[in-house]
Amino acid sequence: MKQKIKSNLFFIIFLVLMIIPKTRVLLQTQVQKAVGYFNQPSIENTIDTVTFKGRLQGINTKNVDISSLNNKVVIINYWATWCPPCVAEMPSFQALYETYKNNDDVAFLFLTDDNQHKVNTFLEARKFTLPVYVENGSSFPNLNPKSIPTTYITNRKGEIKVKKTGAVQWNTQKVHNIINELLK
Repeated sequence: MKQKIKSNLFFIIFLVLMIIPKTRVLLQTQVQKAVGYFNQPSIENTIDTVTFKGRLQGINTKNVDISSLNNKVVIINYWATWCPPCVAEMPSFQALYETYKNNDDVAFLFLTDDNQHKVNTFLEARKFTLPVYVENGSSFPNLNPKSIPTTYITNRKGEIKVKKTGAVQWNTQKVHNIINELLK
């Protein structure tokens, strides 16, 4: 009987915490971080090919001419500041970015439709330096993620070799091996 009371009490506390917006986001983020360890990417057959044409407007970085990404391994991540799975994977993306940011053959594109102030506040609060861009909708017409976060990794030919939806722990040896393989 006492065990059932404890279980019910725990469940009620959990429900109350889920109702409060700040604790709900924190709990959802932590759950998504845990899920991300099991949602690991792998190289697949070519899913599609990205055409690198147009420009992206930088929010916390310079605008980029997409054609300058030809012959690079490109990591494209669709995300939003209000998305718990997106928030959950950002620390691992930051660590991955730190590893490859000085490699001229690797490009990171974090695409959002959040406004500039919201993105900058989010990045500053977490001390993230990831390059965030606003996509104009036609930059990558064949990339139409149905949910966020969705991440694509292309090889040097622009062929999508990794497509992953949901939170992922990106700074793992497996992901480093994928990027290094695509760089060959």
